[in-house]
Amino acid sequence: AIDSGDFVTHFNLAALQEKMGRFDAAIESYKRALESKPKHFETLYYLGLLQQKTGALEDARRSLQAAGELRPE
Repeated sequence: AIDSGDFVTHFNLAALQEKMGRFDAAIESYKRALESKPKHFETLYYLGLLQQKTGALEDARRSLQAAGELRPE
């Protein structure tokens, strides 16, 4: 079992699942990664893009807005 607090594992798993076309699983893995680091720009950004790709537009807007608030100018 994956340690629920292992950010790197969940982030990397999400990226792999996305490449494999397992978008729902990837979204869940990105969300699990955010449980450890809720203000991680790249995770919020990639989650938002994937949510947009899968048609979850309101979720995508929230994720991308949160990422945008974290990114320095």
